[in-house]
Amino acid sequence: MNTQFEWLIEEEEESYKPHIEAALKPLRAVLRHACLVLLAILCIALLAAWAGARYRYWRAVTQATTEIQDMIDLETQVVASCDRRRFLALQDPAAPHWVDSQARRLDEHCLRYNAVPAQPYTTSLIGVPSRVQEVTLNGDLAWAQVMTDEGRERHVRFYHWTEQGWLQAPPDPQFWGETVVWQHERLLVQGTTRDRPYGKALAAHIWDAAQAVCGTLDCSADLELRVTFLPDATEQLPRISAQGLLLPSPWLTGIPANGSEIAPTSLDRLTYWSAYYASAAANGLEPGSLNPAQKAVLAEYARFYTDGNLDNAPILRRVVDRQGVDVLPEVLRSLSNARALSDLVAQWLSLPASTPDAYYAILLDIARDPATRACQETFDLLLRQENAEWMAWMERNKG
Repeated sequence: MNTQFEWLIEEEEESYKPHIEAALKPLRAVLRHACLVLLAILCIALLAAWAGARYRYWRAVTQATTEIQDMIDLETQVVASCDRRRFLALQDPAAPHWVDSQARRLDEHCLRYNAVPAQPYTTSLIGVPSRVQEVTLNGDLAWAQVMTDEGRERHVRFYHWTEQGWLQAPPDPQFWGETVVWQHERLLVQGTTRDRPYGKALAAHIWDAAQAVCGTLDCSADLELRVTFLPDATEQLPRISAQGLLLPSPWLTGIPANGSEIAPTSLDRLTYWSAYYASAAANGLEPGSLNPAQKAVLAEYARFYTDGNLDNAPILRRVVDRQGVDVLPEVLRSLSNARALSDLVAQWLSLPASTPDAYYAILLDIARDPATRACQETFDLLLRQENAEWMAWMERNKG
């Protein structure tokens, strides 16, 4: 009896299932339709939000591009007039180290017009007429890629949004990415992921120039060199140090815009500093501890190597006039024992400092050489000779 009753209950439940399914089917269809509608609304909302964000970003970039271009045009005018106060007003005061470095660059730029020597083969990006090509906004910072008016090179500049508008700021580290290291022959190169595509060609040129110098100076077969590209526009670069040759990032000095591997204005600069660095390393000189006499001779040799003209090497030209050009490798090798200009004069010009008249006469001759004013290291070296005896001799022989 119980078995029959349970069987009947199960039979009745089975008979209700089709009716339940039929009743739920429209409800499920409605729910499915509602979900699709909600999903479509959500997608449209997200798409509208994305499009709105892109439009707002585009408008912000467009406005920033116009305003930054105005700043560049204003900077070009201010630099042309060497107006220090107005120029510094265009710099971001939140970065005092940057403001100091920009003040130094303006001073060097303006002093060039007064025939005061400047560091050779450096790149000053101030006052260069340029057109904005692309702006990327990163919070309140802007990365502005600009093209020089000649259309040969691209540079990157950085601007910070302030109450005064866009002001030029120091480089943003996020632009360059991670630090990377690679090897080219026996040249160890350090840079960033942003630098590497262009740094490879620069490294190859540096190594070739160094090898050419070594062909003259008989470098050691296992001589190893190091170069570092720094994403820092506040340092005095290029220069050599205990870490090797330090160069500014190619994005700060110029990316070629015509498809070539190296920007035109970079070639002579790279050749000069490669020759300077290689000739120092080849002769066992510690790049970070060179004395003024060593710096002057190395700089003159690098100039001679770069342009093949001794007219721009006032000390070495006098040595070559007396002893011939073949003596130059020996002159460079002797730098390890040269503590002052008097040592070089005594050894290579046969004018010992113990005979003041002859010694001071050659100093005066070098000082009056027009080329000296174009050689910062040689100019600085002569300024260091301004002791009381030298000044007294100058006074007696000023006629």
